[in-house]
Formats: sequence, C-alpha cells, structure tokens
Amino acid sequence: MFDELTEAGKTIIFISHKLSEVTAAADEVTVLRDGENVGTVDTDDVDDTELAELMVGREVLFDTEKSPVDAGAVGLAARDLVVEDDRGVRAVDGVDLEVAEGEVFGVAGVDGNGQSELVEALTGLRTPSSGRVALGART
Repeated sequence: MFDELTEAGKTIIFISHKLSEVTAAADEVTVLRDGENVGTVDTDDVDDTELAELMVGREVLFDTEKSPVDAGAVGLAARDLVVEDDRGVRAVDGVDLEVAEGEVFGVAGVDGNGQSELVEALTGLRTPSSGRVALGART
C-alpha cells in the first residue's frame, strides 16, 4: 500500500515504535523524545541500535543474558470467565488464564475490547456472568 501511494507522489507520515516496521516502510525517520525533535536520519544510513539510542537518549541493549526462572505457584487463575459490560453485552467470553506468583502479566488491546471488564472481574470490582476467578487458594 505504501509503495502505491509513494509512486503516486503522495507523502506518508507513519508513526510507530516498531523499528523494523519504520525502517522497512520509510525513507527517512524523525525521532521525537519528550516532544522534541532529536534527529532525522535516512533509513539506509541507520540501524535499529542507532534509532533506539535516538529514541531513549542512551545506549540500548537488545540482547541480555537472563537465567531461566521457574514459575512459582499459581497466584491468579480464571476459568471460562464471561463478563458483560455496563450495557449487558458480553465483553469477555470464555477466558482461561493462569498467572504465577511473582509473574508480570499484561493485557493489551484497542480500548473497548474487554480489557477493562477483564481486569475489573479479576480484581473483584465486577462480578463475572459466569466462570471462576481464584486468587491463591481463594475463589
């Protein structure tokens, strides 16, 4: 799609944090940090490491050595969780998950796709329509 637009003489502004997408799609990259322009570079003349350093203002390590970690006991579990939104529409439909003690767990998605309802059900702020949430040994 980008190729067709540029061949037609159109300018494209593409905003992303994904370096490989930016360098594949763009001829030039302007990096903003804290709302300030910190540099514009040709994608042919820069690699991901240099772009990342422009973005954060310091050296970035892409490869780090980490020892494997054994997951602890299950600290949070949901089984066949169904949650309705404030209009009575199913926002979460049959979610199963387990989070180990000490584990960092993230939920991502476009706003309005059930993440708020899921978090509220997992934390006890909203009663699920069906299914089960267990925190440690408590249900």
